[in-house]
Amino acid sequence: MWKRLSWPRGRTPHSKKPFAPLEDFYVVGPPLTPESGRLFVDREGIFQRLEELLRNPPQKVLVVLHGPERMGKTSILKSLGERLGPLYVPVFVDLQGLLSDPFRPIRSDQDLWQALMREIGRPFGISPEKGESVECFLDRLAPARGERFIVLMLDEFEKLEQRMDEGTISLDFPTYLRYLIQRRPELLVILSGHHALQERAGRYWESLMDIAHSVRVSYLEEDAARRLITDPWDGFRLQYTEESIQRLLLATGCHPMLLQLACSAVIQEVNSRMAREGYEVYPTARPEEVERALDRVLAEGGWCFDAIWDRLTEKQRAALIRLAQSPQLGAERWILWREAPGITEDVLRSLEERELLEVRGGYCRFRVDLLRRWLDRHFSTPHRSR
Repeated sequence: MWKRLSWPRGRTPHSKKPFAPLEDFYVVGPPLTPESGRLFVDREGIFQRLEELLRNPPQKVLVVLHGPERMGKTSILKSLGERLGPLYVPVFVDLQGLLSDPFRPIRSDQDLWQALMREIGRPFGISPEKGESVECFLDRLAPARGERFIVLMLDEFEKLEQRMDEGTISLDFPTYLRYLIQRRPELLVILSGHHALQERAGRYWESLMDIAHSVRVSYLEEDAARRLITDPWDGFRLQYTEESIQRLLLATGCHPMLLQLACSAVIQEVNSRMAREGYEVYPTARPEEVERALDRVLAEGGWCFDAIWDRLTEKQRAALIRLAQSPQLGAERWILWREAPGITEDVLRSLEERELLEVRGGYCRFRVDLLRRWLDRHFSTPHRSR
């Protein structure tokens, strides 16, 4: 049923059709949940792998869910409990929030374990006692837990490294975590972050390396990205030409969060046009509206690119700026990277490993063309036109 709207001044039911805006259910920023429906696409293989590792594995393992920024790792964790079923109790812990809580500061390993026990006990309505050990607490949980498993999910695990450097958390923390994983059959543990353990400094996670199994989260497959553009929910009315779909795919690189942000911006552009020109039951997004939507993403979605930028080294940043300002070949925007000054193969490969670049011999291109446009807009030299 269409929304009932009052007629704008000067317009009557006989002069123009009513304006019925397109609905926008795209999710930008917060993690997706099982209620997000078809917006949560192309993660079936990841869920299957997680289920294999957590359900009756040959031996207890530590699962490490890793991948670039804003790829949907937290969304996967938030939905995992429903996938695993009632025999598994998910305990999601945002370490960034936990470690920065000013009202319950973490100043020692004991403080951290106390905080984690509070989270573990929350689904059962049981709190740890002051000075209680983790094993005693788990024993006390046993009657309420029954035959169920506890799935402890530690998101943003790299945040612990800064605390280890500061000395507020010791290197004994990962050692004791390993002990609990191997000794307590009811406790399953997932670390989630931007890197596999093998990519981090060995002194932090050496005790966990041999029991860690990595599961990578990356860009959407093109078929899934197309479904997210053209068929995201029941009753979706917006139509796209193939040209407009290709523009969205190339600009976002099938990055799930950026694609949702761009599709939401397209709906806003089409709604603005229909408010001026009149209602359409099945409007088609025009190429110029898609371009304006992408400009809107660049203007309003800078926080996403800032998050990527903050995790780069100075050499990686300099290389990306030079590449963004280099000539591009054809519609697919390949760049002759050897002709860009000051770029070494080592830095190029490091950016490929971070999935920011695609490299083929002497050519490379940005996995996300919006990142190239953002860099060109923010770091272009004065004589360059934007």
